[in-house]
Amino acid sequence: MVHRWTRRRDQRVIPIEAAADGSSVAAVESSKEETSEVERLAAESRARKLEAVVIGLRQRLKDLEATVQAVTHRAARAESAARSLSSGATAQSTGGDARLYGQVGLVPGCPDFLLDAARRAYLREYHPDRHEGSVAKERATADFQFYSRVFKVIENERSKHRAKSAESR
Repeated sequence: MVHRWTRRRDQRVIPIEAAADGSSVAAVESSKEETSEVERLAAESRARKLEAVVIGLRQRLKDLEATVQAVTHRAARAESAARSLSSGATAQSTGGDARLYGQVGLVPGCPDFLLDAARRAYLREYHPDRHEGSVAKERATADFQFYSRVFKVIENERSKHRAKSAESR
């Protein structure tokens, strides 16, 4: 029951209906206790809702931290792969090509059509527009950029190798 409240001469706050019909003070006091109980339950409900929001925010923070770690790890791997390939070392002495090809599930010397098919498959799978949600999109973006760089380095190495073999003929 919802009450509108009024203040009596003795400074007690009572429902207007009780003041109008002359209800006893005991009835007003029990009504006050019921109201305070309802207010307490409402406050507990609000506290539970806020706690659920905090838990959700903590989970979101964990997801974002995982994304940052994944992006940092991928960037470090791509940077080390690019450094090993740009250092001028041959694939036989460092094994850099084999590791680079291994990151995309291929082996050095695979046919061009297989390399092209793998490139299309990886870039289609990790394209950010194919993923819903900001965390999934961020991870997909990092993966897409990583695999783009890997395939670009592989293609550059293949071009250099083709140019060298053409010169030796």
